[in-house]
Amino acid sequence: QIRDETQVALTAAERADLQSRHPILAQVLADMDRLETFASGTPPTSPSSVDPSAPSATPLTLAEAQALLAAAKMDLTQLPPGWFARLRQTLFQALREVAS
Repeated sequence: QIRDETQVALTAAERADLQSRHPILAQVLADMDRLETFASGTPPTSPSSVDPSAPSATPLTLAEAQALLAAAKMDLTQLPPGWFARLRQTLFQALREVAS
C-alpha cells in the first residue's frame, strides 16, 4: 500500500499573490490565524502572511469568532491545534485543484 503524506502549502510568493489578487480569500486565511490564536493563546503555527494593516483587512474579534462558532455549535476552546493545520491544508488543496 502507498500512503500519501504530502502536504500542500503556499510559498511566500503565492501568499503575496493571493493577498493582492484575492483579498477575500486572504481575509479568510487571516481570520483562521486569529481563530487559532484565540483557541490556543499563541500565534498561529502556519501564519497566512496576510498584512493586517492592509486597508481591506478587518481583524476578527473574539466576540465575532465566538458568535460564528456558536452558530455552528462549536466551542473555541475545544478546537485542537491540528484542526487549524488540516483546515489550511483543505483550503490550499482546493485552491490547487481549482487553479489546475
